[in-house]
Amino acid sequence: MRLLSVMVLAATLLQGAASVQAAPIYKWVDSNGQTHFGSQPPAGLESQRMSSKRFTPPVPAPQPTADTSNDTQKAIDKKVIQQVAKEQEELRQYCVDMRTRLAHLKNNPRMMAEVDGQTVRLSEDERQQRIKDVEGKIADNCKGM
Repeated sequence: MRLLSVMVLAATLLQGAASVQAAPIYKWVDSNGQTHFGSQPPAGLESQRMSSKRFTPPVPAPQPTADTSNDTQKAIDKKVIQQVAKEQEELRQYCVDMRTRLAHLKNNPRMMAEVDGQTVRLSEDERQQRIKDVEGKIADNCKGM
């Protein structure tokens, strides 16, 4: 029953919309020079029947893309991709080096280092400080690697 009511209502609305769209529109100028529009022509004044076609805005034509700009963009994209890949590889290698350095510092209590051109043994405090420094570098630069 409800479906039937909805269908009857829809049909009524569609008929009403069609009759509104089909109504003619008239244009006229009164004795004061003012332009008027209406659905009924005025009595005793000259009127002009207007077209009741719907206005559809023109669709802009698609702009042709030049093959040269497309090729240029592809070349730029390729260069950027190569640069990013190079930087990622450098970062990956840096992280490998830092983790190797950290492993050496943690596993080797008698660590030797070159200081001012001389090889010296690091004290435990110096070794712990270097461990902290390397762990900080790894935390800052090597997340997710």
